[in-house]
Amino acid sequence: MLRSVCRVAEPPYYSAMSDALREFLDKVNYPATKEEILDHAREEGVEDKTLAVLGQLPDRSYDTPAEILKAVGDLEPVPGP
Repeated sequence: MLRSVCRVAEPPYYSAMSDALREFLDKVNYPATKEEILDHAREEGVEDKTLAVLGQLPDRSYDTPAEILKAVGDLEPVPGP
């Protein structure tokens, strides 16, 4: 029997970091502004690539991890080395 899972589509670049990003976002106290999210990310020692992605988020308040993931999905990929 084949089961399908409904997931939010993610650009390929972000799929590799999505598990770590989701784990981090679950630790954030909401609502949180972009700057609060970035500060918390630095305190948690998230990877530079993840910080770069979070730095591209629109400057606003986020109420849930899902709002952030949706915003991340709308971003252009961060150029890598």
